[in-house]
Amino acid sequence: MDEGDFNKFSRHWDELIKQEVSVWKEYYEYWLQKASTFPLHIMSYEGLMKDPAEALTGFFKFALRVESLTGTRVEQYIRLACAQDRPQTYPPRAANVGTGIKNYSKAQLELLFEYSKDVLAKLGQTEFYGKDIIKNEKSDFEFIP
Repeated sequence: MDEGDFNKFSRHWDELIKQEVSVWKEYYEYWLQKASTFPLHIMSYEGLMKDPAEALTGFFKFALRVESLTGTRVEQYIRLACAQDRPQTYPPRAANVGTGIKNYSKAQLELLFEYSKDVLAKLGQTEFYGKDIIKNEKSDFEFIP
């Protein structure tokens, strides 16, 4: 959303947040429930960016249904791929991460945190959330990417 849209539609913003976080939570809970009926591997963008070799190794161990890739060609290919510079399909955005946080009130941030924390924990994403990393001029929170 454009900065001016937040002001223009501020009274609808709260409703949109509640609706979208509910849809998000239902979607992930559905797939987490289905994980008990068929194999499911969860791979996050954050994990892939933080440690590509670990993320790719985990994926291929899952896909190939093996305990280890040690000594395999797949392990060699992962090492080769991760040793190279990543191709840039588009230039990364300037350091704008978290700038939209100023459009959320303390109550809205707390709602998002409460709605999402259980699902994020199940997804193994606990290092990417927490009340201690959210702050806002309108509230007692600060977002630190």
